[in-house]
Amino acid sequence: MINENDYLNGEEKRIAEEIQKMELRDVPPTFSDSVMNSIKKEKTPWWKKILQWINSPIELRLTPLRVGLTVSLALLVIFLFPRDEQVPPPAANVVSVHFEFKAPYDDVQKVSVIGSFNDWSAESASMRYDNTTGIWIYETNLQPGDHEYVFLVNGNIVVPDPKANHYRKDGFGSINSIVSVRSNEHAI
Repeated sequence: MINENDYLNGEEKRIAEEIQKMELRDVPPTFSDSVMNSIKKEKTPWWKKILQWINSPIELRLTPLRVGLTVSLALLVIFLFPRDEQVPPPAANVVSVHFEFKAPYDDVQKVSVIGSFNDWSAESASMRYDNTTGIWIYETNLQPGDHEYVFLVNGNIVVPDPKANHYRKDGFGSINSIVSVRSNEHAI
């Protein structure tokens, strides 16, 4: 059987024997406090204190009274402060715009005009197919100004208008067509 002392050299054996001979004593109750008080505390910079505060968890205790007060305060804020409601533009300010799209391939089932004027919503601007001309058509009223748009083919293919006079990069690697509405009559 191998004893742990077999791995120790002569000096280490002597020290181990001396330790075994030592009398065990209880640690005085003030020992921990005296050690901790002797350690110099490092001053924490203000920015570290802020980071610690931001990252520290917050205990939240809910009571029916607190919940009721919070809901009441939220309702007061909602109903007392006026909301910035968007007023629809007067009808005299809008211009009729006509969009046309000739599909470059045959298996097109649905085309929509999506753009800045309809919050890029395909549902609100579905084009209708004209069987006699083979062209997809959409008509709407727009405010004067520049409006970005593209055609959404079959719900997943984005196609800029090949007949547009102006284009703009969209910041996501694609190109949007631009319609500039300036007069009372306008066709795309």
